[in-house]
Amino acid sequence: SDSAIELIFTLPDLSRKTNNFELSDITYNNGTLSNFITVFKVTVGSVTGLGNKYFINGIQQDYILLKSGNTYRFDQSDSTNGTPNSHPLRFSTTSNGGNQYLTGVTVNGTPGQSGSYTQIETTGTTPTLYYYCTAHPGMGGQIDISSNLTGSRDYLATLTAISSGNHTIDISAQKFTD
Repeated sequence: SDSAIELIFTLPDLSRKTNNFELSDITYNNGTLSNFITVFKVTVGSVTGLGNKYFINGIQQDYILLKSGNTYRFDQSDSTNGTPNSHPLRFSTTSNGGNQYLTGVTVNGTPGQSGSYTQIETTGTTPTLYYYCTAHPGMGGQIDISSNLTGSRDYLATLTAISSGNHTIDISAQKFTD
């Protein structure tokens, strides 16, 4: 019978690269890949004289470029998201978080605990967004939506195996550029 496992892809440090990477760029045998999600790891750090700030994949208040039509998960399971204060990440159409954006957004868990994330499914009509903390001002940054590029290095997918045995998964490296 079919069995499904969650795969986590972590590519080399591409924090300053963009890519046009999609599920169709992964070749595999002996199964079906689905539920492809790009993951951004969110941590919170104190910046001298500026207070707490979000760090996205290790970069303070990183500008983020997302590709329309894809799903993105902002993983808040790191303990810095929850201690000593909670830092729930949300999206807004205004830079100060005044107009929360909810279309295609899913929130799961409590920041700082395992499995906590804010996820968004982008479309061709998703506007420029800002990520922000609902509890503390000035922690976030800007998100632009593109028709062909994104920037991350962690991805999730579900592999449903059609038989037991070895599975080979290859990712097309030429999809990543400076």
